[in-house]
Amino acid sequence: MGISFLIEKRINPCIKYGLWLLVAIKLLVPLPEFESVISVMNAANKIEERSVRYFFVDNEDSEDQDISSETYGSAEETEKVYGKVMQRINVADICFWVWLAGALSCAGVFLWSNLRFAGRLRKDRVKIGRVRDKINVYMVIGLESPCLFGLFKPSVYLQEGSRLSEEQREFVLAHEYTHYRHGDHVWTLIRCMCIIFYWYDPLVWMAAYRSIKDSELACDAGTLKKIGYERHIEYGKALIEIAKGMRHQSLGIRVLGCSTSATGGIREMKKRM
Repeated sequence: MGISFLIEKRINPCIKYGLWLLVAIKLLVPLPEFESVISVMNAANKIEERSVRYFFVDNEDSEDQDISSETYGSAEETEKVYGKVMQRINVADICFWVWLAGALSCAGVFLWSNLRFAGRLRKDRVKIGRVRDKINVYMVIGLESPCLFGLFKPSVYLQEGSRLSEEQREFVLAHEYTHYRHGDHVWTLIRCMCIIFYWYDPLVWMAAYRSIKDSELACDAGTLKKIGYERHIEYGKALIEIAKGMRHQSLGIRVLGCSTSATGGIREMKKRM
């Protein structure tokens, strides 16, 4: 996330957005851990090994001196050690169940919000055409922002009654088609999986939110490449026109949704423009 912020104006938005793939792989794919030669953990491991070695050396000496005295292995000390071990096991079990409860809660919110949104789209949509004979385009009453939604058969959904001109609608369709070409309908699911598994980590939430912004910047760059950079002013006006009717969405709603949108609200327009 810090790298994304530092290289914000020094690298192509599409390349910067692609770097989030490394983060997703690190979070979701079990990879072997590699330690640096100068890692602090190396020193910690040496200290632990020496402590264990001293433990057994002292134990052997005490047994050689007087096995029957039970000075090292008395019942009281054994009971204390057993209690500490069981306490650690109980803490680990509690942490696991807390994590599982949080993960299931996030997964439930994710499924509920997306199934509800999908049901609403199916109920109110009217097909008006296709984009490049690949994805369907629907008009939906009361839709807040144009979006691409769907995992296996993604479709573009537009607002009914919007004040967009034919040229601006062309820009919006090009924007959502760029989301489709970038595979953002799949990346939204991967982002949600990262949130579900790492719901306790605020840095993951912040990274997910940052990746949404980078996806829109990358989509803007890809769209302008298709429609022509000389039309950037008209394209920006179309995004601003859409953003006028949008409400600000909370962080949780945006990162747990599987839909893309042409805009993210007025606050993000300054940066994108």
